[in-house]
Amino acid sequence: MFEHLKLSSKIGLGFGAVIFLMIILVVMGIVQMNFAKSRLQTMNDINAKKQRYAINFRGSVHDRAISVRDVVLLDDEARLQAALDDIKRLEDFYNAASANMNEMLKDSALFNNEERAILGRLNQIANKTNAGYKKIIQLKQSWQVDEAKKLLLNEVASDFSLWLKIINEFIDYQEEANNNLTKQVMLVVNNFVTIMLVLAGIAILIAVIITLFTARGIVSALGGEPNEVSKVIKEVASGNLSKDDVSKYPRSILADAISMKDKLKQITILIRNASNTIGERTNELIKTFDKVSISVDEQSKITSFSTKIVQGVVSGTNEIMQMTNDTRTNSQKATQICNEGKEDSEEVAQKMQEINANVAKQVEQILLLEEKAKEISGAAELIAEITDQTNLLALNAAIEAARAGTHGRGFAVVADEIRNLAERTGTATDEIANTIKQIQEETQNTVTLIKSGAPKVQEGYELSNKVADMLVDIYESSNDSTQKAGNAAVMAQKGVESMSKLAKNIENIDITSQETKKDMQENAVQLQAMQKVAQELSDIMKAFKID
Repeated sequence: MFEHLKLSSKIGLGFGAVIFLMIILVVMGIVQMNFAKSRLQTMNDINAKKQRYAINFRGSVHDRAISVRDVVLLDDEARLQAALDDIKRLEDFYNAASANMNEMLKDSALFNNEERAILGRLNQIANKTNAGYKKIIQLKQSWQVDEAKKLLLNEVASDFSLWLKIINEFIDYQEEANNNLTKQVMLVVNNFVTIMLVLAGIAILIAVIITLFTARGIVSALGGEPNEVSKVIKEVASGNLSKDDVSKYPRSILADAISMKDKLKQITILIRNASNTIGERTNELIKTFDKVSISVDEQSKITSFSTKIVQGVVSGTNEIMQMTNDTRTNSQKATQICNEGKEDSEEVAQKMQEINANVAKQVEQILLLEEKAKEISGAAELIAEITDQTNLLALNAAIEAARAGTHGRGFAVVADEIRNLAERTGTATDEIANTIKQIQEETQNTVTLIKSGAPKVQEGYELSNKVADMLVDIYESSNDSTQKAGNAAVMAQKGVESMSKLAKNIENIDITSQETKKDMQENAVQLQAMQKVAQELSDIMKAFKID
């Protein structure tokens, strides 16, 4: 996984891991030291004070018990008063310690239930004992010594003992608490030492592993020890390529140096062989160039003779080309005349077609006129029938008017006028019918004449088409002759051009041959120089030892 990392990355990763473990060690040390500090603060700032105040309690109670005893036993007023003063002082000392203890009791977190129970019993026995020895003092001051002794021995002495026992219990409890805290601190310290040693061991192990991997990576990158790599490079630099070296690391510097040496050895062998081959080939080429120079001289003579022959062919081809050009000109004139005749015949055919079409249209118009005349004739017959009916109606009207007498006179006048109008209409209708009959007869004659002339027009149209087709054939034949004559002229022109190019190429070949001869001579000089360079290169390659 780490083989593809750079060397700097591997070293950075190793130191990073060690630094990370150091950070973990420092953080754990801070946590453990804070834990130990809190426990030590509890021991020194809380439990030690409690124990100190309890010790003060014990000293005060112990000394007061002795002073109370002295009060009972002493008879000297001065000493008795001194004992009483001492009891007063010890009470004040106890009260001061008790006040400090009560001040601490205000913080509920500083005392547990067991401690509070012990202090409760301590206060109870303190109150009882204080009341008992104060009663003894009163009995002593009232000179009731026996009562005082009896009270001391039977009650107060045991109260003092119990009082001291409870105080010692509180002191022992604080001592046990401190011992537990001390054990916790020691356990933390021991664990921290163990963890520190483990982490330090891990850090050392990682450092060793990273060092080994780094060293291995360096050796793998170099391919071996630095002196081995340096030795191989120095041998290559000195030209000693004969020794076969091997590297266990195929992608290392040493492997690349060995590969470079092997390739350099191969290149040296190739250059030696190439230089020898070049020397041999240059000798052969120099001899070949001498032979080519002789061949070029002979080729120059042949090309001069070939040039004269080609020039004669070009002259004959030019005469052929002139004749084909004349033939093409005559063919073009004939083609032009045929083309003009073809166009005229096509125009005649077109006019005949137009006449034929007009005749057909005229026949259609006359036939249509004949139909219209028939329709008018029918209308005239209808008018004649209406006229006859009108005469009958007028006659009937006159008869009815005669029957009506005087009342029908006006109607009779109208009937007469209608009959007169009908008679005139009948006369006009007869005239129209006669006129229409004449028109129909003339129309029929015209149609007959036009139809008899239509085949002649069609024959003229067909004849003009035949003439046009013949002219087209003549035009195509003439045009084909023109094209063939043109093609012949073009071919003749191309032949002239080809012959001219051939003559030019032969001249160029002659020039090229002369230039080739000159180049051959220059190349011979260059080959001699190359032969010298090949010899010098061979001498240089002898500096490399490959056997």
